[in-house]
This record gives sequence, C-alpha cells and structure tokens, in this order.
Amino acid sequence: MTTSKTGRGRKEKISVNRRPKPLVTWILLLLCLVLPLTASACTNKMLGMDQERAGELPQETTLKIKVPFSVDAQGKHSSSSLVQALAFALNGEYPLEDIYESLGQEVLQDLTLDEFRLFIDCLSPSKDKRISDFTQLSGEESLNYLYAVLRLKGRLADRAINSVFYRLDFQSEGGPLTNEDNSFLVAVQVNGNGEAYLDAEWIREINKLYTYCLFYFDSIENAALSQGDYGPLAYIIEQGPAPLISAKEAWPEVARKRAEATANYYQERVITNPTSSRSVLVLPGYAVFAQEYRYQGRLSGIREIIFQESDGTYSVSENIPQSFDTEQSQLLIYNEPLFSSLGARAAIYESTDIHPLAGPLLSQEKLEDYKGDSGSGDYYLLHYYGLDLVIKGIADATSGFWQGSLQEVRLSSSIYSLGPSLSVRMPEPNFYDYLPFYAEQQRQISMTNLFEQAELSYEANDGRISQLIIKKLG
Repeated sequence: MTTSKTGRGRKEKISVNRRPKPLVTWILLLLCLVLPLTASACTNKMLGMDQERAGELPQETTLKIKVPFSVDAQGKHSSSSLVQALAFALNGEYPLEDIYESLGQEVLQDLTLDEFRLFIDCLSPSKDKRISDFTQLSGEESLNYLYAVLRLKGRLADRAINSVFYRLDFQSEGGPLTNEDNSFLVAVQVNGNGEAYLDAEWIREINKLYTYCLFYFDSIENAALSQGDYGPLAYIIEQGPAPLISAKEAWPEVARKRAEATANYYQERVITNPTSSRSVLVLPGYAVFAQEYRYQGRLSGIREIIFQESDGTYSVSENIPQSFDTEQSQLLIYNEPLFSSLGARAAIYESTDIHPLAGPLLSQEKLEDYKGDSGSGDYYLLHYYGLDLVIKGIADATSGFWQGSLQEVRLSSSIYSLGPSLSVRMPEPNFYDYLPFYAEQQRQISMTNLFEQAELSYEANDGRISQLIIKKLG
C-alpha cells in the first residue's frame, strides 16, 4: 500500500501492488457454475471484457486482467491516477503491454509501445527498488523545472505550463532506504477539463535525450573495458559546446584529453557502473543522473551529471576534480623555485624568501576591499617584474620588507611558470593538456602545496597565454 500526497497536503491511499487474489477468483468462478449464466459469460464479466469478443478467443488463450486504475466516473485520469499507472509500470505490477493498452490513445496519444517502454526505462530506479509513494510538487517547487524546459525547449511552452510535477519515492525491497537519493521527478500534462495525459512530443523529447545519456554512459564503460579506446567518448564530448579556446582547431584534441580523464576518473572513483546511473530528473532538453562515488578513502557520496540539449546541440556537465602534484604546484622562475621556504600550504612568506632573479620590489599598494582569508588583516599587492603577489600581512614601503600569507599570484612574464609545464607564452591549447576540464565555470584545482584549493585562470592573446592567475580558495 502506498500513500499519494496531492494538493495542499491532502493524502489519499493508493495501492501500487493490488492484484486479484487467487482464492477470491476461484470462489467467483465456482459461483458462476451454479448460476444461470454460463461459466464463459460470467468469467468475461468478471474480467471486464466484451462477451462477443471473448467468445471469439480460442479456449487456451490467456485473458488479460484489467489494470485497476483509480479513474473518475467517466473513466478519465487525474494527474495522480496517471502517476499511479506509471508507478504500476515502474514496479512491474502488471505487464507493460497491459498498462499501455489500458491507458489507451486518449492518455498516450500516438505513442507507440516501444516509445512508452523507453520512457518507463528512463524513469526506472535500479531493479532492487520499488516506488513506495509519490507527492505532487507545489507550484513554487515546480518553477525551476518549468523554467528549464522553457529555456531549452520553447516550442513546448504550452505543454510545460500545463504540466503537473510529482516526486516519486522509492525503497529497496526487503530493506531500508539506501544512502542514495531516494526519489526522482516526473511530469504529466493536464488539459482544460482536468484530464491527465502524456504528451507525445514531450515524451519523445525525453526519449531522445535519454538515448544520448545512454550513449554517453556506454562510451565511458567501453573506454574502460577497451583500456584506451576513447574515440566514441571523445566524439560525444566534441559535439558539445567548445570552451573559450582561441585556437578552435585544438578542440578535438582537448575533447580527447577530456575523454581520457573522464574514463580514468570513473575507473578510480565512481562506484556506480556508468550504465547503471540512476535518473533523478529527465525533462525535454534537461536531465540529471546520480551516481555513488568514492571521495575520501572509504567514504562515499552522491554525485550528479547534468545533460542538456537545445536545437540538436548536446552538452554534459559533470565535476571531474583536477589536481596538481607537488612538482606541478611549484612556482618557478627560470625553472628554479621562486620561494626558498616553499612547502607548507599555510607558510608565512617574506621578502627575503623570494629568489634574487625576481629583482627588486617595484611597488606596493594596500588593498582595501580585497576578499581573502576570513578574519582580520591587511592585504597588499606587491609588484615585481612579470610577477604580482597579494599577501595578507605587513608591508613596509620604505624598506621594501614584507611578510604574510600568500593569497594570489599573477604571472605575466615567460621567465615564470607554474610547475615545469604551465607558463606564460605557451600555446593556449597546451594548457588543456594538463587541465582538460578547465572552463569558465570550473577552474578549481587541488594543489599539494602552495594552496590547498585554488582557482586557476588565464588570459590569452593571439592563441598564447599572456597571464596566469592562481588565487587561494577557502
């Protein structure tokens, strides 16, 4: 027995696993034998079938049992009863073909059985879980999902506005809820008479995006199994929007680097098999899938992958952490350490630690509105040739002495580099060899020294790096 919560907190009991009981069925059949009606006609009435049609069936044909939907007196579906039907399908309570036929064209429009099956597959949690109850979202809760469809699929605006969103909760059979998110969202459409249906174009757009998601996860799995065949995955990534690279012809190679890094991350950190990723939300043009991953030793958590599609252009957004080892995290001048005391992340640096090749301090200025570490303190911008440092500490303009913790480093001369690989004047595409997932919205990296977490950004002119900027986070 499951609980459906609809409207303003009103609850109604909806059975998601009610089946005709065998004992009751046999008693009814026995009564039919002693009543004036023939056994055949009585059985047909009990099963809700047309007598003439049933009479044409051969004796050995298995008669289909009508799926007990909660419909109104006219046999019309409300949004909650249609979601109940989807719960039947997701839980495997009845053959999918029976549910498809029982819903009929009035609800499913011209959707084929295969299209309906793919849609149900898209919504299905893993095999050992069942839908336990569902709740209608309030108008305010639905707004974000409504806007996602309007932004990506404007032609479906009328269907989106007439959609009712539900959260379906699921539970592991024979056990408590797992540590995974235990719900996902689905929307059904409602016409002006309050009758619910599944819009065919809406479902086809969902199926189209879901097929792309499957292709993406398949490609990741195949890359791992083939131990180095990143071609299909690189092709998928390449079809998405390219990052802001001046040399556009470098994007295919960057896409291949991303494919390799993605496959490696999945092998090392993602617990969920890629093709078993669970849908959290799939709307026309917008989908979210969840996976379990290992983020620290034996600890695990849930990560999300977002897929989007608009006008035939697909994109995938997932966080693949980027990190630098000790060597790559070093600030260098002419390939030598810039600071003699470099080591601890929270080190206090001073002017006497800086390499003589950096030359004298050219100027300094106090930063009044700089946002750095929490807590009180003064921030100073220190100018050297081709090098700017922001510190939190003290700085004396007369003697040129300064001391403090590093907050930000800006490199603008080719004599400086971050590790042996990232340097000013390097070709912009080469930057992505080391940070393939660098993008405007994902610049965060982990560093084994200098800064524990940093935001790395760059500026480019004529296809070459003109400035590297490393800013401390946290």
